[in-house]
Amino acid sequence: MHAAPGLVHQIRLLTGDRGFAFEAVEYAFHRAWDHWPEVACDSDPVGWVRAQAYEYALSPWHQLRPAARRSDSAPDDPLLGALLALPASHRRITLLCDGLGLSIAQAAAETEASTPVAESRLHHARSALARQVPGLDAGSDAMTSTMTRLVADGASATLPSALSTRAGSERRTRLLTVAVCVLAVTLAVALVLAAVTG
Repeated sequence: MHAAPGLVHQIRLLTGDRGFAFEAVEYAFHRAWDHWPEVACDSDPVGWVRAQAYEYALSPWHQLRPAARRSDSAPDDPLLGALLALPASHRRITLLCDGLGLSIAQAAAETEASTPVAESRLHHARSALARQVPGLDAGSDAMTSTMTRLVADGASATLPSALSTRAGSERRTRLLTVAVCVLAVTLAVALVLAAVTG
C-alpha cells in the first residue's frame, strides 16, 4: 500500500485524470490480491502492480465508457501537456525510463515490447517533448531530471484507507458471487422447464 500514492500520481500523468487514476490503482491492487502467490514471489511486487495499473489505464476499452471523457482541466505545466499529447505507448515508456529510472530493457519487459521497439518509442517521445517544451533537449540529462521531478512532485496523493478499499473489494466479490449464483439457478430452472415441456 506504501506505493499507492505514487502509482496514483503516475496514472494521472499517464491519463490526465486523477479520478480515473484512483480507479486504475484500486483495480491493480485488487488483481494483486487475487494473484497474491504470484505477486509475493515476484522480484518486484510494486512493478507487478504498476504494470497492472498502467495496462488498465491505457486499455482502449475505457474509451467506450460514458465516463471516458476526462474531467481534469488542461494542465498548467507545459511538460505535462506535451506528455499527454504523446501516443499512450510513448507516454508509458517515458514515464518508466525518464520518470522512474528504469532501464530500456526493464521498461521493454514491463511493456512486453522488444528492446529496439522500446528504445524507438523513447527516442520519439523525447524528440516530441523537446519540440513542445522550450528548454528541453531530447538527448540531455535535463529531460530525465525534469521527468523525474514531474513524477516525484505529486507522489503523495491522499488515498482511502486500506480497510475501506478491502471492504469495497470484498463487497464487489460478494455481489459478483450472488449474481453468478442467481444466473446459474435461472439457467437450471430454464433447462428443467425446457425438459419438462419438451
